[in-house]
Amino acid sequence: MSTKILMSLVTIGLVASIVGIGTYAYFSDTETSVGNTMTAGVLNLKLNDCDGTCTPKVAAVLDLKPSFTRYSQDIKLTVENNPGKLYKRVTAVLCENNEQSEPEKVEETLLGCEKNDLDNYTWIDVERKDGAVWNVVVPDYSATMKELLGKWIYLGEYPAGDTVIRQSFHLKAEVTNWAQTDKCIFEEEFMVNQVNAPDPNNCWNCPLVLENKNSTGWFIIDDGKYAVLNFIPKGPEFVFDLKGYNLEPSKAYSLIYYADPWAGNHPGALIAQGTTAGDGSLAVSGSVNLGIDLPEPADANYAIGAKIWLVPSSDYDATTKSMKKWDESRYYFETHKIWYDDTNA
Repeated sequence: MSTKILMSLVTIGLVASIVGIGTYAYFSDTETSVGNTMTAGVLNLKLNDCDGTCTPKVAAVLDLKPSFTRYSQDIKLTVENNPGKLYKRVTAVLCENNEQSEPEKVEETLLGCEKNDLDNYTWIDVERKDGAVWNVVVPDYSATMKELLGKWIYLGEYPAGDTVIRQSFHLKAEVTNWAQTDKCIFEEEFMVNQVNAPDPNNCWNCPLVLENKNSTGWFIIDDGKYAVLNFIPKGPEFVFDLKGYNLEPSKAYSLIYYADPWAGNHPGALIAQGTTAGDGSLAVSGSVNLGIDLPEPADANYAIGAKIWLVPSSDYDATTKSMKKWDESRYYFETHKIWYDDTNA
């Protein structure tokens, strides 16, 4: 009996403990916030003060002649409310004989056909006005209208406000009388993206961001460590400007063309070298005669573009153009592949 009483007391004690847990009380208070709002921002682009209600003409270039330069009128791009990245592209071109001068008729008779493809022989260059100075966006003699057709040209990143650009037109020196009086009618499109948006596809000169990645899926590691490469995609030399941020301090780096397969020397190339400052920043610019296109046919990525890496110089053999070791945590990889046409190769 005493055992039963003891067991009953234990059982009652356990139940009391469980009930006690549920009856503890705490002080508390709540407050309510009302009338909160969430409103989307505005990013609007005006072209010469037009924003869809009118379609301004931005180029009326007359009297083109071989080896002469003709400029369009200034083009004002106004970004409203927020900073943005600006782009432009030629979307359509129609070239025609227009009229025929006597010298043109004579030459086209000798050719046996009418010839009017001015877009194949006209370089378009783009300059951006910064204060009182015109800075080059697309350099002289680097791309014809035909080559730029449909390709976005990156104009830069700007705060809200006005940006002024102009275009220059150069008829190649080799053009002869067949081109007299010929005319091209073309359409251009201008675009602004918010500053953290990716660059559009089919961009001719968009900056290349180099990021450290995890090789399992090649995902970008968002840690504030990266580099940005600006370059001109066509010319006798590879013209570039490289900026690095939060890299290893006081470290020598090599900017390389890595051509698969391992160790990247198919054929691969050393583009530039530089040493970071104490804060991990890197600034290297210049031009280099690579002597090859990017990519080259021996590259396993020839059909899709060239890989560009930024690696510690100690991990790269500049003589054999090959990687000496693999340590992905210290490398910065391209976020898209690039193309470069070496006009001297």
